Amino acid sequence: MRTLCIVFLALTGVANTFGQCGTTQACRNQKFPYRFCPMVNNKPEVVCTDYPTNVPGKKPFRNVLPICARVITGPDDPQEVKMKDANGVDVVVYSPAQLQADLDLAVAAWNCLCGFTQQNMQVSECCTEIVWTRNTRDFSAISAGTFRLGEQYTSATSTPPDLCGELGCYKDENGARIPIRLHRMYLNNTDDFRSPVGAGPSATRMLYSGPTLPKGPGNVALNNLTQVWSLRDVLTHELGHWAGLLHPDAENPPNYTLLCDPVGAPSTGLMTSTTSSGTEPKGLSDQDKCQFMRLYCPTITGIEEEIQLGYATRKIVAVSNLDVYRWKVDGCDGNVLRAWSVRGEELQPPVYSHVDDGYVNVYCHTMPRAFSSFL
Repeated sequence: MRTLCIVFLALTGVANTFGQCGTTQACRNQKFPYRFCPMVNNKPEVVCTDYPTNVPGKKPFRNVLPICARVITGPDDPQEVKMKDANGVDVVVYSPAQLQADLDLAVAAWNCLCGFTQQNMQVSECCTEIVWTRNTRDFSAISAGTFRLGEQYTSATSTPPDLCGELGCYKDENGARIPIRLHRMYLNNTDDFRSPVGAGPSATRMLYSGPTLPKGPGNVALNNLTQVWSLRDVLTHELGHWAGLLHPDAENPPNYTLLCDPVGAPSTGLMTSTTSSGTEPKGLSDQDKCQFMRLYCPTITGIEEEIQLGYATRKIVAVSNLDVYRWKVDGCDGNVLRAWSVRGEELQPPVYSHVDDGYVNVYCHTMPRAFSSFL
């Protein structure tokens, strides 16, 4: 049998691309807010870190993959919704027949990052319920003058309390998953949202379905009394919260800088706390992907650039089924080698040696066998 050696390596370059499902994502060196156990004052502790699976003495507060979600139909569901374009022509902005497809794509956007390709409807455990609501009390916790496109409800902790990471989904009894609380996401169909007070009888808001921003014949925009947001983006955003992600920005307009970044980098991802109406679906940005993959699939998340001790280093993921992995370092100084298990646990660095031709040899057999996968 051969050992599959998976290590993070400090290197002078890495491809900044995101290819097919489950491939390496290059991330810049920035921190994100993550929740951790044990609890502090009955709430998860929030820690800014770029390696959430390697915070000493703490365990990430998250769910298990794959994510799944189900539409729950009810009397508050909107039927087909039409709005007028600038020429007064009716345009379909929401179709209930499109809801399931939007939801499946929102689920797949997150699952795919770690290589889960199973279809949403084929996953049966711990699924989020998607429900439209016309009850204003479901959104009563927000400040005056604002509104929410969607909201999620779940229990705050798992049972037993020392079981961290199953955010209100199930408890583990002898390896069996026992559901303890349903998780539900509400989509806003209240009159307060759909017809904002003080905006006139013709003003309307709605979450639009489908892959593109609705427009009238001839690509004419909706009239200026309408506001529409991508349903797919709202679903993806709320599922990101269900997966344990927080808003990465400071929630302090108009700055919206990364909460954990000391240099004030802008927050550009779908998990940002605000979004604009009248725009095409955003989808996941590299920022969203990095925040998620560092938590769920750190072995395929590479750090693009990091400043250490006055010189630049870059980290990539190296996967090899050879006992000795040869790594091209191009003569850079101050090489750093770090290693993680496939479960995201940091290991003692394997032994490596410099070779005269600009390479180093990494000796995989020096990694603990208990933390390796065998082929």
